[in-house]
Amino acid sequence: QAQTGDAIISIDLTDVSQCVLPGNTRNEIELQFHESDAVERNSDQLVQIRFYVPPDPDTDPNENETSAEMFHERIMTKANIKNTSGNVICEFDESKGTFLTPRGRYTIELYDSFLRLRGNKYDYKIKYDDITRLFLLPKPDDVHMAFVIALDKPIRQGQQRYQYLVMQTTKVQSELTVNLEEETLKKEYNGDLQP
Repeated sequence: QAQTGDAIISIDLTDVSQCVLPGNTRNEIELQFHESDAVERNSDQLVQIRFYVPPDPDTDPNENETSAEMFHERIMTKANIKNTSGNVICEFDESKGTFLTPRGRYTIELYDSFLRLRGNKYDYKIKYDDITRLFLLPKPDDVHMAFVIALDKPIRQGQQRYQYLVMQTTKVQSELTVNLEEETLKKEYNGDLQP
């Protein structure tokens, strides 16, 4: 709001796909918007906007949470970005979710129709229908494998778009708990998954 109390800008939060605190600054937030495939080739589309959120002069500068961080949390809650519907079928913690592209550590949650990548800054919801190919490739060090997820609709981090997600993993097998009942496993997955 302006000092007069009039609204300066109005944003429908259902159009917001991501809200992050970019870089090392603690006084800015960046809103990213859903990109439409229906936009004509030579027309413009708003894909992101940054706001400077001045620090509150009445708060201690050494406090853990800045005004921008509090605003970020409000947007994440009101835009319903972090909330998911459905039960997690299985989850890989950050130690398993080391991504080379986009760079970072993510917790990977698998749901019945989508997967969610949760990182420190970015949070992505990727529908299985948007995954076009999966590759498991050996790396030259003979210790690690690269798991590549090819996407129909790329994800964005700032200005950069990522069509391929590259996760680094080891060749060592590990066990994972699948949160489904045996009956559901047999019915929906033809017994391909073990409980």
